[in-house]
Amino acid sequence: VFKVHGNTRRKSSYQKLSLDMLNLQNFPEKVKDGESASFAVVLPKFTLGDSEKLMLELREFRGSRNIQLFYK
Repeated sequence: VFKVHGNTRRKSSYQKLSLDMLNLQNFPEKVKDGESASFAVVLPKFTLGDSEKLMLELREFRGSRNIQLFYK
């Protein structure tokens, strides 16, 4: 889980800060094709600025694929 701020085209203005997870509940080990899964992530209290976004990055365990989900 990251807090993202700035423009990805200009490295000098892009910032990606990692947020520590306090707790993780019901996190699935595997999600097969056609299945859906839900889980909960507990983060410390924080605020997002006007130009900041919250990014959740899910990566494949033994692979190169990843999914980036943005909020705001």
